[in-house]
Amino acid sequence: MVMKTLERIKRALPEVEHIVMFYNDGTVYQTTFEQFEESVNIPKVGEEFANILLTLKKLYDLSNYKFSRYNQLLFDTEDIDVLIIKIGENTNLALFFRKSLEKGELHIDSIKKYITKIGILIDIGRIELIESEIRFSERELQKLIDDMGEKLLKQSDLNILIGASSDDITEIEKIETEIEELTVAIMKSEMDKDSKVEEISKIEEKVDSEEVMLVLVKKELRLKRENVKALDKRFNDKIEKKERLEKEEEEQRDEEKLTEISMEIEDLEEQKEIAQLEVVEKQEELKNLKIKLEEDNIRKNEIIEEKEKKKLTIQELYKDLEAKMKKEKELKETVDIKKDVDKLAEISQEVDNLKDQIDQLKVNSEEKSKEMENLKSQIDKINKQIEKIEEDKLEIKEEIAELEGQVEEDKKTISELKVQLDSEDDEKKRKKIEKEIEKLEKDID
Repeated sequence: MVMKTLERIKRALPEVEHIVMFYNDGTVYQTTFEQFEESVNIPKVGEEFANILLTLKKLYDLSNYKFSRYNQLLFDTEDIDVLIIKIGENTNLALFFRKSLEKGELHIDSIKKYITKIGILIDIGRIELIESEIRFSERELQKLIDDMGEKLLKQSDLNILIGASSDDITEIEKIETEIEELTVAIMKSEMDKDSKVEEISKIEEKVDSEEVMLVLVKKELRLKRENVKALDKRFNDKIEKKERLEKEEEEQRDEEKLTEISMEIEDLEEQKEIAQLEVVEKQEELKNLKIKLEEDNIRKNEIIEEKEKKKLTIQELYKDLEAKMKKEKELKETVDIKKDVDKLAEISQEVDNLKDQIDQLKVNSEEKSKEMENLKSQIDKINKQIEKIEEDKLEIKEEIAELEGQVEEDKKTISELKVQLDSEDDEKKRKKIEKEIEKLEKDID
């Protein structure tokens, strides 16, 4: 999952040459150096990154400033820029930017514009990473519960022995201590799991707020295309005017006007190139939007699979609950009153704990269902955005074709009227024809 996140960043930001994900203690848990730079001492790289963060904290302490956490650190050097971003409580991301060969520099402002995009990609990867950690915690939790069950069974067997020896009693006390340790470990695992779930919720809220920005892509793309269309029309009109002036006799030609039109054509051509580049950039944003849609579909399928696993886990807990209740009944029939009361209290507590776990799993299952519905809603929304963009694109093409057809028709009419004007002797008719020509030329402009 982490490598998938690195690939997303490399895809979205081709300026990034290498990526390092590391913990605060300097442990590198994923990097692109492993793929392309075998000679790089990766543990040493992580150690130096950790030293940078530690040095920053020491600097704050020496300056009597309160240091809570950093957000981003940027190192601007001659050939490479390094951007370090805080992505979690104990996790960090370092990006190595190769500077442009043309400009020889990568401005801070140009790097800052990537941070939101990186944040979205990292948040998506962090969700996957945290969910993987949660699944690991759940497996560890289940293992602890199984171990505790074995200890309780052994304790029960020891307690019902008649005339237990001092060694048996010592063993019971040892098992009771182990049970207490297991209980503490289970509680810690459950707290870790809850904190991970809460962290996912915060990340999802952040991703949702950032995706609102994607809605603006459609409007911006349409405006930029309309701008290209308008520039094309003005450019073609100026070309036609220039050609008409060039065809005039040299003594009648307005050289000053011709020079002015030529400069306007050059200016319009430059504006048109810039506008076309802006359209290409917006189309790239649309492409990234489609990539996000595909990832959301994959995520939706993963949630469905997790939901089914939760159902199976609940069924297993019901089996454990039934076994505990059966054992509770057997103990009532086999142990003496004192031991029976003590053991029944323990098993009753275990039964209550199992019920609580089942209820919690049901709640988690419902949360997964809600998350799946939210994803479906987001996917539908993105689909509608893509469909609307495609419709706008088709509509613009049709409008351009219609306008081009009208312009050609007007040009043809102007040519016919000019021929008619050349052959007409009647002054009134000539003025009428000239007005029609003037009107059509204004329409074309």
